[in-house]
Amino acid sequence: MRKLLLFVLPPILITVIFLIAVVIVSKDSGKGALQVTSTPLSSVYLNDQYIGDTPLCRCELPQMIKTGDYSVKLVPKDKNLEEFQEDVKISPSVLTVVDRTFGSGAEASGSIISLSPIDDKKTASLSVTSFPDKADVFIDEGKTGQTTLNLSDITPSDHEIKISKDGYKDKTLRIRTVLGYELSALVFLGINPDAQSQTASASASASTTPSVQKVVILNTPTGFLRVRNEASVTASVSGQVSPEEEYDLVDQKTGWFEIRLKDGSTGWISSDYSQIKAQ
Repeated sequence: MRKLLLFVLPPILITVIFLIAVVIVSKDSGKGALQVTSTPLSSVYLNDQYIGDTPLCRCELPQMIKTGDYSVKLVPKDKNLEEFQEDVKISPSVLTVVDRTFGSGAEASGSIISLSPIDDKKTASLSVTSFPDKADVFIDEGKTGQTTLNLSDITPSDHEIKISKDGYKDKTLRIRTVLGYELSALVFLGINPDAQSQTASASASASTTPSVQKVVILNTPTGFLRVRNEASVTASVSGQVSPEEEYDLVDQKTGWFEIRLKDGSTGWISSDYSQIKAQ
């Protein structure tokens, strides 16, 4: 017999709290658990196979999932919202937790948290990654660094992690680190529409000389960014652009930039994964 480390997700509006419970399962099960929550409700697909609706927890041994790498896709019941898809790893005797708050375009946010065994059974480690990156990480109210953050030796205990970046809503997680495991937190920050509007207004007021501004494409989970015909997640896709590329800014709306493509046409991209280049 061995212990299964599980996260428990209580219903909290702003702060996502992850705790660890202990369940006894067979050491030969070769399976791990998966918990998926979302706001609003969504359908859950594992490797494109429907496995249920949120809130979902494959936490009992008969329903647990064989260990390995999977693609998890969440399709919101509200058809006006864009689906979410990300790769996850199911580890033996560990629960992987996926949480998503859907929103209009780049306002969506979420997190994926999991535990992975490490060689040193006398230490606990922590890894925090965010999209967009270079977000400030505060652990127990003290600033520790920026994403991507890796701590090879953290106190095995309860901790509060806050991920913060200008123009985005803060994301707070409560976790418990465990000896012999690395806790990995992948966090997706949603834009703060009010902050984005204030920044755009301030930039427009400060500009006295008309000039062509550039938009820089940031890193994305998929390695590319979709270009749409209109500033809406339901608009048709006309193409895609890649990280580090630069394009002329034509117009902007809350959560969106209109850019001029290399062929002279224009299209809209999410400002979650792009930014105006400093002059």
